[in-house]
Amino acid sequence: MTNDPFGGGQVRPVRRRGPVMTIGLTVLLVLVVGGAWFFVTRVLGRENIDLTAQADPAGASIVRVTADNASISVRPSNDGLVHVRTSGSYTGTAPTVTAITADDQTQVSVSCSSQWLGWCSMTATIEMPTELALVVRTDNGDIEVTGLSAELDLSSDNGEIAVSGAARTVTLASDNGDLSVTDSAARTVSAQSDNGSIEIVLSVVPDTVQVRSNNGDIDVTVPGTAKYLVDGQSDNGDVTIQVGVDSDSTHRVTAVTDNGDVKVRPAA
Repeated sequence: MTNDPFGGGQVRPVRRRGPVMTIGLTVLLVLVVGGAWFFVTRVLGRENIDLTAQADPAGASIVRVTADNASISVRPSNDGLVHVRTSGSYTGTAPTVTAITADDQTQVSVSCSSQWLGWCSMTATIEMPTELALVVRTDNGDIEVTGLSAELDLSSDNGEIAVSGAARTVTLASDNGDLSVTDSAARTVSAQSDNGSIEIVLSVVPDTVQVRSNNGDIDVTVPGTAKYLVDGQSDNGDVTIQVGVDSDSTHRVTAVTDNGDVKVRPAA
């Protein structure tokens, strides 16, 4: 308060709140409208996804899958064909699924693209002959492969990758996600994650295992019936080597992480 220069005592200053109140009401309105939009589009406006595709892989040696914002699950088929089945929900632009055999490969495309004022979440289940090689590339989504016996090459920008029952060369890569290979007879395994733990469990003595994570634990389990040339390293973490070691061995295990523990151990 200030003194009245005309002798009328103290004068209380006037506080002008108009602009502040206007801004506050505007922010509140935006929040209310945004919340209403979210509810309408994400809840009331959802459409279920139930797309299918099929291809005859006759003459093909490989199945190549490209996916945009979708999780992929692959398993053996019972009839020698490639089947694609999807589930999930979306708002906005509808997702697409195609399967076609051209030249020496069957190409599967799964698109669940993100968009302004839209949303999409989808899982694609693919059934295919076990003897065909498989390549999967997905931008954002997990990859799960079970029971295939041919070569596997799987990559996700952001997502976990899990392989079970593989019998040939396995190559895995994820920028952000855990990687695992279990119950596998693969003799050559390569797995790399920028951010994620890696677990490898092999039922046969491998020729080469190469595992690398920038941030994550590494756990490699191999048969204890052989000795291995082992390179285990961690900048920040414990390194435990429990298998037999031989610098002249043709069975090589490389397990390196910048941050995390490293274990190389024999199967129980």
